[in-house]
Amino acid sequence: LLACYYLTADDGRLAASLRSTLTPLLSPSLQDRLPVLGRRLKRLGKQYIRACLALGFLTFLLSFIGLAILRVPYAFILALLLAAVDLLPLLGTGIILIPWAVIALLMGQIKLGIGLLALYGIASVVRQVLEPKLIGEGLGLHPLLSLLAMYAGLKLFGVGGMILAPLAAAGVRSVFAD
Repeated sequence: LLACYYLTADDGRLAASLRSTLTPLLSPSLQDRLPVLGRRLKRLGKQYIRACLALGFLTFLLSFIGLAILRVPYAFILALLLAAVDLLPLLGTGIILIPWAVIALLMGQIKLGIGLLALYGIASVVRQVLEPKLIGEGLGLHPLLSLLAMYAGLKLFGVGGMILAPLAAAGVRSVFAD
């Protein structure tokens, strides 16, 4: 929390300090490309966020439709909650739907329990199929390369790597595309 405060309260001093420290270490041709690369990475970051929000919206729609079919009260609000949790790395809809389904099954609400498990399965499959495609298209990467970058980032650096690796792959592609 403190690091987040310092990063948001920073008025550019951190970037200037990093720039003055790291720039001499780079080749002159790469130094000339840094401003262009910075603008491209900012654009790629916005596209990445847009793709994640599109996935969140899709999760909301699927959840709302599924919960409405199951006649769950407050389906709209619960679908918003599921979409918000799905945007958080490593949590996903399963953190809510699976325990809810198990409790429903244990309480004898078989239709609700099976329906929630089916909703989780559908949402997971749709997300697994569309995530590499949407993020890849947003970053200008082939979906397979996007998926590979996410997997490699997760294995090498954990959750943060899973988020940043596709951006890094797009940045590297951007540098060598010129």
